[in-house]
Amino acid sequence: MQKILASLSFAGLLAGIAVLPSLVQAADAKNLKILPADMPKAEIKKLMKGIAAALGVECEHCHNTDDFAEDTEKKEIARQMFKMTAEVNKEFFKNERKVGCITCHNGNKVPKKP
Repeated sequence: MQKILASLSFAGLLAGIAVLPSLVQAADAKNLKILPADMPKAEIKKLMKGIAAALGVECEHCHNTDDFAEDTEKKEIARQMFKMTAEVNKEFFKNERKVGCITCHNGNKVPKKP
């Protein structure tokens, strides 16, 4: 009986350790209004670096680097652009990600006018 209890306790400990990284990652992300609340921090960073490259900017273009969760005017614009590209991809490309920041920005803060 003690072996069974010890095994169950150890299994519970392992399960807790396995869940811990996802809890920490989810807890690190604050003020997500468009991105999934449970999106891992590593995926958020990868996405943000892609967006920054698409606009030819650094983090501080949209973020207060002392408080990344703080809302800024540029973050709100970015959220609107996320919604817009999602709608375009949904309506014209069956939800395949064909249109993104790079489509119009091409490495520029402001897209060139046609």
